[in-house]
Amino acid sequence: MSLPITIRLNLRATAKLVVFATNLGFIREFGIAVHDHLIVGKDGHASLKALKLM
Repeated sequence: MSLPITIRLNLRATAKLVVFATNLGFIREFGIAVHDHLIVGKDGHASLKALKLM
């Protein structure tokens, strides 16, 4: 499946944020979990989880 560049960039940004939070100990210490990534724009919104990309 070919994804638009904006979704690929959002997936990459989400992955980097999870790695960053893990490295700082936020995931373990504060019990933070990433369940979804919502993209909101002037023409609508998208859920990466609903698109089965997470």
